[in-house]
Amino acid sequence: MDSSASDSAQKASSGNSKVGPLKGLCLSSGLLVLLLLLLEAGSYIFGRVDTGVDPLITGVEDYYGERDGSRQADPLLFWSFRPNEANFNNLGLRGPDVGAKQPGEYRVLSLGESSTMAARLEYEECYSDRLEKKLAQATDRPVRVINAGIAGYTLFQGKTYLEHRGLDLEPDAVVLYFGKNDFLPISYLKKRTHGDPSRGQTDRELFEELQANKRSWGARLAEWSNLYRMLIRWRDAGKREEIKGEVLLDDSEVRVPAKDRRMLLSSIHEMCSERGIPLVVMIPWYFEFNEHPKLLKAFAKQSGVPSVDLPAKIPPLLTKKKSEYFLDAVHPNAEGHRLIADCLAEVMLPLLAEADRSD
Repeated sequence: MDSSASDSAQKASSGNSKVGPLKGLCLSSGLLVLLLLLLEAGSYIFGRVDTGVDPLITGVEDYYGERDGSRQADPLLFWSFRPNEANFNNLGLRGPDVGAKQPGEYRVLSLGESSTMAARLEYEECYSDRLEKKLAQATDRPVRVINAGIAGYTLFQGKTYLEHRGLDLEPDAVVLYFGKNDFLPISYLKKRTHGDPSRGQTDRELFEELQANKRSWGARLAEWSNLYRMLIRWRDAGKREEIKGEVLLDDSEVRVPAKDRRMLLSSIHEMCSERGIPLVVMIPWYFEFNEHPKLLKAFAKQSGVPSVDLPAKIPPLLTKKKSEYFLDAVHPNAEGHRLIADCLAEVMLPLLAEADRSD
C-alpha cells in the first residue's frame, strides 16, 4: 500500500474514533433527557406537588386545630386557606364568594385574625356579617363586608394581604383587628438558624428571607418542574423527622415587635389615604390581653384615624360575667361578636352616610 492510501486510512480511522464518542455522548444525553421527561410526566400522576413553606410556628395546622388539609403554604403570607374547600369561598376566606364589585356597592374589607375569622361560629354570627346587615339597613346601595380574617395572622400579614390582594378587591373602607398573635414568641428551628438558638426571625425577617429565596435558581426550577418539587418534598420530610421536637421558644422576642407595628400601621394608613379609603382601627377585645392598645390609641390619635376601643366600650357587663362572652381566652362567642358589631357600626354608619352623600 502506498503512503497516500495509508494516510487516508489513518485519517478515516481517526475521524471515526472522534465521531464515535460524540455520537455516544449525544445518544446518552438524549436518553437522559428522555428519561427526565418521562419522570417529569410521571410525577403528575398524583397531581401537582406542593412543597410547602415552613410556617412561623412548627406544625401550624395542628397548632390551630385545622387538620382537614384546608391550609396551604403561601409565598407571601406564610399560609392561607385553600379556595373553595371546607368552609372557605373562592378567595380562601370565610363567607360567600367574592365577585366583581357591583355598581354603587359599598365594600368593607375586614382584616383580622381568628377572632375575625370566627371559625367556630356560624358565619352569620361573626361580626363581619352582622356589620354587613346593619350597614345594608341604612342605605339603598348594595353592601358587602368581606371577612378577610385568617387564623394566626399578625398585623404584618394583614398589611401584606392588603397590599398584594386586598386593594384589588376595591374596598371603600378597611377595618383592622389584630393583637394577640403579634405577641406570640418567635419559634426557632435549628435548620433555619444553623444550630444557633440565639437568633430568630420576626414576621418581617421571615418574609424578607422567603422573598430572597424565591429569586434563587432552585426556586425558579421548582416553578416549572414537578419532579424537582417532589424531590424537595422528600428531602424536607427527612429533615422534619430529624428536627422533630427541637423547637426552642424565646419569650424575649415576639413575631411583630413594637417598632414593626408602628411601621406597619403607618404603611397601611398611607396605602388607604393614597386611595381615599377610610381606615378604622379596632382595639381588640380578648378575655385576657393588655398589650398593644396603648400603641393603637396613640396611632389613631396622631393620624386622625377613627378607632373602636372595644375593651373600653364593653367593660363592666353588669348583667353577665365576661367569661359568658368568650369561647376561650381569645375568641368571642356569638354574643361577643354581636357586641363587637354594634360598636363597629357606630363608627362605620357615619362613613357610609358620607359615602352616600358624596355619590
